[in-house]
Amino acid sequence: MRVLLLLLTSILVFGCPKSKDDPADTDGGDATPCERMCTHFRALECAEGDDFYDSDVSGPVGVPNTTCEEFCESQMTLGVDLNVECAAKAPTCEEIEAYRAMQSCD
Repeated sequence: MRVLLLLLTSILVFGCPKSKDDPADTDGGDATPCERMCTHFRALECAEGDDFYDSDVSGPVGVPNTTCEEFCESQMTLGVDLNVECAAKAPTCEEIEAYRAMQSCD
């Protein structure tokens, strides 16, 4: 009985550790905003999270050569506001653009 009580107390106090590989973890620790957004898109199975062909990057024509994260980071470096914090909260693929257009997503 004491062991069971100790075990239950430990679980309540410390909880279960969350896996860093959990695709649903969009708040994720050390992840960049682009990584959180792209992980969320892939968890929803949206095309926006897939690798794609970018003609500005070297490689065979038509072969995916850019990740969602790479594209996002390069666009942000160029000053393009992708509103990644709101886009990462879209509940469905169809709502990504609507969430990206939001002024506030709190």
